[in-house]
Amino acid sequence: MSLVLDIKGLEDLKKILGTEVVDMAAKEAVATAIFAGTERIKADAREFISTSDNALTAEQREAASQLDAMRTGENQLQVQTGRLQNSIQSAVERKEDGGTEGAVFTNVEYARIHELGGFTGKGGKVLMPARPYLTPALTKNITYTLDFLKKEFIGRLKIIASKHASEGGGK
Repeated sequence: MSLVLDIKGLEDLKKILGTEVVDMAAKEAVATAIFAGTERIKADAREFISTSDNALTAEQREAASQLDAMRTGENQLQVQTGRLQNSIQSAVERKEDGGTEGAVFTNVEYARIHELGGFTGKGGKVLMPARPYLTPALTKNITYTLDFLKKEFIGRLKIIASKHASEGGGK
């Protein structure tokens, strides 16, 4: 997923503080927001698996319907060993181009069939309904991550602007 943000007044700010300074603040804010977002997505995905009543939450149903999930089951995953739940990890990586990527993932072989549903079993004759846990966690946290990014970026810019003004650049 890629996002493009248009921030009003950013070009004026770059003229005052310098393009390099503003761009660095943006890159750092994005990296911090991606880290915070992936951590919340990981925690929520684990939570969606472990809900005690095993019924799909309204958030899970909504996320599944928004993403056209295949035949969502009435019940969510039932935890037996906790292997899938405990395998959900997150990673954040700084790219050579200065960007940042975040991922929430699992390496458990049966994770995909639970998330997406589909035919499984001997000869692929059993239809397993989708019981999404990663997708609803992502959907739930998009707004949080964007809000976090906005606050982080504005906070960083305020600090930079304050230093700039105290050094006599604000006159």
